[in-house]
Amino acid sequence: MLLIPVIDVRGGVVVHAVAGRRSEYRPLQSRLTDSTEPVRVLEDLQTRTGLNTFYVADLDGICDGRPDTGLLERLAATGCRLLIDAGAKTTDDLAEVRLGDNVLPVAASETFMDLDVLLAGGAGELIFSIDLHAGKLRLADRQAEAAGWTTEELAEKLAAAGIKDWIVLDTAAVGTGAGMSTLPLCRRLLERFADARIISGGGVKSPECVKEAQAAGIAGLLVATALHEGKI
Repeated sequence: MLLIPVIDVRGGVVVHAVAGRRSEYRPLQSRLTDSTEPVRVLEDLQTRTGLNTFYVADLDGICDGRPDTGLLERLAATGCRLLIDAGAKTTDDLAEVRLGDNVLPVAASETFMDLDVLLAGGAGELIFSIDLHAGKLRLADRQAEAAGWTTEELAEKLAAAGIKDWIVLDTAAVGTGAGMSTLPLCRRLLERFADARIISGGGVKSPECVKEAQAAGIAGLLVATALHEGKI
């Protein structure tokens, strides 16, 4: 299982994400870096942990629809493997995040509004983020929301479309250190969709969380607070 440090960026500064309350995010404080400049933080994390895959959440794109393309280009230029969520709403938005062979764009259910095109195979290589808040699926696609898609129904449609790389994340757990609330859901999805490759996270608080995620068959674990606080 791969550990994937998370870099949340708002206004050009790396911030500490807590419980999805994005208006309250404050500049990062970390044992692993003394910087909040995104490229410097990435490089310090790479040096201190030896990890080379990072998840980047561009909150300017996610919250305001204005991704910081220049910053994303600088991060991509480091050569690290990046999973980038810049709040893509359409396949054109995803195309703008394809900044090199080392970058995989994220289509997130909370922002992506064009699921028909994506499920028809018109989006290219990507990772799909199944976004929840306090257990409730978040859908930006109005037709899907009106139809009342459940998490399992969304997963079934993704699998049928050949999209097998998923992030399963509950933003209410992020940064809380309360444990991974998504583990039961991830186990159910992996029992039903054996070919799925699931990345999860949110609430990671100890090495035991890492062991539990690995035992559940999760392919990757998003980590931020526990890493910066030296808990793992």
